[in-house]
Amino acid sequence: MQTAARPILFALLLSTPQAPAGARASADEAAVRQVIGEMFDAYARADLEGFMARRSRVSPDYAARREATAQVLAGTRDIRLNSLAVEGVVVEGARARARVNAELTGADASTGGSSPQLGRLRRAVSLVREASGWKVWGYVPVEQELGDALASVPSAAERQRLLRSEAEFVTLDLVRLLLNAAEARAGG
Repeated sequence: MQTAARPILFALLLSTPQAPAGARASADEAAVRQVIGEMFDAYARADLEGFMARRSRVSPDYAARREATAQVLAGTRDIRLNSLAVEGVVVEGARARARVNAELTGADASTGGSSPQLGRLRRAVSLVREASGWKVWGYVPVEQELGDALASVPSAAERQRLLRSEAEFVTLDLVRLLLNAAEARAGG
């Protein structure tokens, strides 16, 4: 009886509809948004372990990010996540990227004034799909992402096109970043 049921089971498995590619992309986008939201929520709770649990342990800046985040959390009280917008999510296989606009407020633990580490943040977040799900690989200011992109574009015309398409991020921070990178390449 079990042998006779195998062909029927096999036929049922073959006829089961698969999730369309668009549904997978939509699920991945939702998962990416969720991971980023959870990371910011953990930060607002001053939960270093929860924050780091959303990051890939094999990312190149894992240890440095952990140390920097621990210092900020130790020196800041009453952190609030006032707004969070995850935009421009792009999923390409096992990699994803998004841009985040967030506003965080909190009090400097030593002065009681507003924490200089917080405020309005515009970040580029890159993620990787690991066995346990999506994890944050990189987290940099959008201006740094744009500066890196400008450095990799071979022609002046392409750089101009990129700057026009990203005009809202052509800021004093971008100019400083580009000047620092140029000085570093020049050896000074």
